[in-house]
Amino acid sequence: MYITSYVKEHGIQEGLAKFFAQKRMPYEVLTLLPDAPADCPWHALRDMTLAEAIAGVFAPLADQFSGTVAQLQEHSRALACVHAAGVWYLLYVVRPYADDILWIGREPADSPPLPEAAQTAGWTLPEPLANFYRIHNGFGVSDVSGGAGFDARLWNAVCIRPAHRLELLAWETEGEDGVAYEPSDMLFFFHDGGGDYEGFLPKEASDDPWEVAYYNHEEDYVEDSLAGDFFETMDEWFEEQFA
Repeated sequence: MYITSYVKEHGIQEGLAKFFAQKRMPYEVLTLLPDAPADCPWHALRDMTLAEAIAGVFAPLADQFSGTVAQLQEHSRALACVHAAGVWYLLYVVRPYADDILWIGREPADSPPLPEAAQTAGWTLPEPLANFYRIHNGFGVSDVSGGAGFDARLWNAVCIRPAHRLELLAWETEGEDGVAYEPSDMLFFFHDGGGDYEGFLPKEASDDPWEVAYYNHEEDYVEDSLAGDFFETMDEWFEEQFA
């Protein structure tokens, strides 16, 4: 989501406040990282440089997410913390070219529960996603479209969705080689901002127990021939946002 005009006119902190007010997204606390309160998950990073703080956030996954981290370090102008409806969010004010764009990461979570539909279908939290959720339980480019309240409006752009927003395949479909997929066969965790998804394939479909594949909603098929590693796929997606 572009926030250029807000930041240009009001500065970063006040610009974010004006942006959230205009979008009707209420919050309790909004502060730049150096002033983060003690109960903020990123309080320990407050005295670091921007590059150091970003490296600190992603330290447990530094090797798997190196491309995205490098881009965030190069293009981030500020980090801010916002607390809304009991949840902390880390805001990355990013300028990859001429405009300021808001990226957002939800507070870390250790093995958060899946939605009821996913549990009923037999899914457990995939290990790579569980590892990422210990960094951010939801992360990516903010879109703030649809939904009511702060959190409900965030996860419709290029993002890894938080655990409570994971979805199953909506209907039966096929893979590129005619493999049939039932609704319970894919767990979608990533939205590309245009209606397509990345999702985990059923374990029996691959030698890799947590392989991910792209779902093309316009053609209604799973690009399973291009299935790959969770972290490689996500790092590539996020790096592309800086191109």
